[in-house]
Amino acid sequence: MADEAGGMGRLREIVGTRWRDALLGGITFWLPDFLYHYFARSEPSTNAMLLLTLIMPSAVTAAYFLAKRNAARRASRAWSILIGIWCLGPTMIMLGQTYEGAGFRNIRSVPYWAVASVFPPLTLVMAGFDLSIFALLLATTSLLLLYWLVEWRGRQSPLHN
Repeated sequence: MADEAGGMGRLREIVGTRWRDALLGGITFWLPDFLYHYFARSEPSTNAMLLLTLIMPSAVTAAYFLAKRNAARRASRAWSILIGIWCLGPTMIMLGQTYEGAGFRNIRSVPYWAVASVFPPLTLVMAGFDLSIFALLLATTSLLLLYWLVEWRGRQSPLHN
């Protein structure tokens, strides 16, 4: 009975950590885009698009390094953050578009949001319409590189064992 309680505690810890990191990544990445739409209430200009393309991946990379670390953790922080970005993307994009008169204001767009929320690769399509596709691709590449350089290679080194 004690093993089951310990196993459930470990499961809760792993799932809780993954969800925390996923929410951290998703909100940190999409918040600048959402705030832009909220305050500007228009499509981003070229300068704003370039600025957002730099700010969004930079914010999520900073969150990766600033988040609380757990030495005994086996779950990848980079993968958890990526899952958060790609799964929370449709919701945050739709919320931002709502302030431009589209998004959740148009009831016909809700089924598209529901499908995109269940099938995260559609986040790429929605990001294309939102003009945040380059930021999404840059953040994805950055997190994959962080995973490879910091997490995967760290597990492979003889000093880690």
